[in-house]
Amino acid sequence: MIKESVKKGTNSLIDDIICESDVVGVATDIVLANAVYFKGVWRHSFHPHGTWPGAFFRLDGSHAEVSFMTAFETMRIACFDGFKVLKLPYMPWTLVTCEDEKVRTYETRYSMFVFLPDTRDGITAMVDVVTAAPASLRGILDQMTERTVRVKLPKFEISFNWDDLEVDLCRLGLSVPFSPEEADLRGMCVADNITAEGDKQQRRPMSLSKVAHMAVVKVSEAGSEGGELDSYLRSRPELTPDFVEFIADHPFTFLIQDWSGVIVFVGHVLDPTK
Repeated sequence: MIKESVKKGTNSLIDDIICESDVVGVATDIVLANAVYFKGVWRHSFHPHGTWPGAFFRLDGSHAEVSFMTAFETMRIACFDGFKVLKLPYMPWTLVTCEDEKVRTYETRYSMFVFLPDTRDGITAMVDVVTAAPASLRGILDQMTERTVRVKLPKFEISFNWDDLEVDLCRLGLSVPFSPEEADLRGMCVADNITAEGDKQQRRPMSLSKVAHMAVVKVSEAGSEGGELDSYLRSRPELTPDFVEFIADHPFTFLIQDWSGVIVFVGHVLDPTK
């Protein structure tokens, strides 16, 4: 049942999140499974004819042959000491009306931000800077401006499966929901586990037996996971005297954020082939 629900809810992108035969039994009360699926189409897609093979350099110095999407376009970017940040907006754009209702603009609801260190082994130092303080990320993104950018970004698919999340939650102090003696989660579900107590019937207290979380992000010319290609980024440079190079041929960090600032995905791409 869990497998079918996850597969349907993620359009078959996530096939299975847990092995039900290993965790579901007669003593199982509640299994909490969270599968995150995001399908985003770039506001301006990368042209398939601009995708070329190339070397992606891993942290250990070795390299892998991957497919790189390329573009030469006006985009929002910020350059800092040691790293750059590129914004790739998704469709559709949402109509935003200011309080006085006199100014209306269209803004994308979701955007991907790619954080690229200047050096092949600079991802750790870059992450330290970005996460130095709660306001660090907002301050970085607020400095983005429109520039002509030469982009080289690998196609990639990244997945994360946290199938024993209950262990880490207990370590953080959230142990009561997993204790059969202390937990009482009967209000979460309708169950048939009725026990007799004299002439009265009542449901016994329920606890969490398993918590699993899985997220998958797949990035291609169309966007995240797929979609129709309609408006392309230019893949061939024109004569432009001033442009920024954004060559993501080594480990980088990405995040997908909505217009309110909520981060819905974040991850590191250390090897696009894995």
